[in-house]
Amino acid sequence: MKTEDYFSKGFKSEFHTIFKDYGILLVLIIALFAYPLTYQYAYKNGTATDIPVAVFDKDNSSTSRTVTRMIKATNNIDVVLYETLDEAKRDLKFSKIRAIVIVEEDLEKHVMGGATQGVVSVYVDGTNLLISKNVLMSVSKAVYTFSAKVQVKKVLSKVGSMDQALSIVRPVEFVSQKLFNTKQYYDSYIMPSITLLLIQQTLLLGICIIGGTKRERKEHLKGLSFTKSTLYMLGRSSVYAGMALINSTIALALFANVFGYQFNISLIDMYALLIPYILGTTFLGMLLSNLFTQRETPVLFLVFVSPLLLFMSGVSWPKELIPNILVYVFTLFPSNAMIPAYNSMSGMGSSLAQVKGDLSILYVLAIAYFLLASIAIYRVNRE
Repeated sequence: MKTEDYFSKGFKSEFHTIFKDYGILLVLIIALFAYPLTYQYAYKNGTATDIPVAVFDKDNSSTSRTVTRMIKATNNIDVVLYETLDEAKRDLKFSKIRAIVIVEEDLEKHVMGGATQGVVSVYVDGTNLLISKNVLMSVSKAVYTFSAKVQVKKVLSKVGSMDQALSIVRPVEFVSQKLFNTKQYYDSYIMPSITLLLIQQTLLLGICIIGGTKRERKEHLKGLSFTKSTLYMLGRSSVYAGMALINSTIALALFANVFGYQFNISLIDMYALLIPYILGTTFLGMLLSNLFTQRETPVLFLVFVSPLLLFMSGVSWPKELIPNILVYVFTLFPSNAMIPAYNSMSGMGSSLAQVKGDLSILYVLAIAYFLLASIAIYRVNRE
């Protein structure tokens, strides 16, 4: 057989192996689409809304009822009225409600008198940061809006002009403008990162399972030269890389438009990131596949490392606050550079030049893992 024929032989061999193994098809194709669709259904609301919150009105005045109505008018809160505080505490304990708002006694007296401040207390379940943040922001907005209206009325009676009253009550105007993820939807923030990690993990898992199966069955081409062994490995790799590129286009570009994720990146720029990412992941899989001698072992390894990779990518915790030694170690995985680079370009509209650091890491990893995988597979074939 000619040397150049080993590429096509590797391609055909791996293609047939993949499409004859339903377990591999489940990992490489079905899982990559099933997971994002499942997550999308779970995150369909985008943000936490209609959070059950108990309001206990100790003042029972027209002023306190106005405050209660303003809290209820916010999008995030569904007000539940309670007769006794003990009953509200019991439901909070069992997560039937997520917070208790207490309108303290003599609120109307304090508001009308002006000598002392009225008090609205909030006791929020801090076990869920997303829910507790939304509750605190909604209640604070309602109370501050009510307080501003009271102040404006008092000042307006003295100055006679609404503009003057507003300038006295609010001498500095605060302007808040949300950039990029303007709706503040959680799915737009988290889904691209999860999808990119799934691309890597399903690719690694599929390659390593097939590698472990071949090691079990001792299906290796023995006695090949380094050139022939490398060409054979490239043929095998091209099957995985081609499938991953097609799947990634669907999972990132198509799903973004269907489900309304942010997608501020051109296809050319997306492929400029995806190509080194997929190549690096594929060659890493080829390298790792020589470490596993059983089909089941890579499943355990990748299940263990997946949560760590999501954490180290900077999605669930700022990468700047993670110890440098951990960041350096996990940079060995392509996802650690790909996720922040893609999020910066797709979510914030950055250019390739602005993510050149992460892009350089992806190309270095792709080249390094190609060389290491070629050497490792050559040594296995020689043995």
